[in-house]
Amino acid sequence: MKGKRLVRRKAVCLILTGVLLTGLVSCSSAAGAERRIRRKTDLEIDLSGCRIKEEKDTHAAMGDGEYLLVIDCRENGADMREQTREWREFPLSGELQAVMVEEGAAERNGIPEIGTGAWYFYDRHPAAAGDRHSENGLLSFSRCSRNFSLVLYDAENERLYYYESDT
Repeated sequence: MKGKRLVRRKAVCLILTGVLLTGLVSCSSAAGAERRIRRKTDLEIDLSGCRIKEEKDTHAAMGDGEYLLVIDCRENGADMREQTREWREFPLSGELQAVMVEEGAAERNGIPEIGTGAWYFYDRHPAAAGDRHSENGLLSFSRCSRNFSLVLYDAENERLYYYESDT
């Protein structure tokens, strides 16, 4: 009888520990997402109350690849709409539409077509030092690579997509 109670106690402790750790990981993940977005762009964003739904990184040893972070913002949708108020409204510009849709980046990464919301672009390519927020020249043949970050907020589904491309 004592052995069964001991096993139950240990099982309960393990379950509670797992629940607590999951909570800590999701809290630190939102903070980690904020830090990554801030480091890769000049965007200050508050993701408190948001939860990471998916994270995918295909960067290889040489640094080429894509990174995607999908964040569920249902618990603070009103705050996210306020934070994205000064971003550009959809649709995407012609050059970003070409990269994301025509070249297949959105489909490859599971980013849906977004009708209502806003987007924020940051060009990390050295040639863009003059204007990091302009996507003009993204498809230029004078560039040997593309390095940019794109933040998409889907207001209908209250999801934030953070996408990086490094070629």
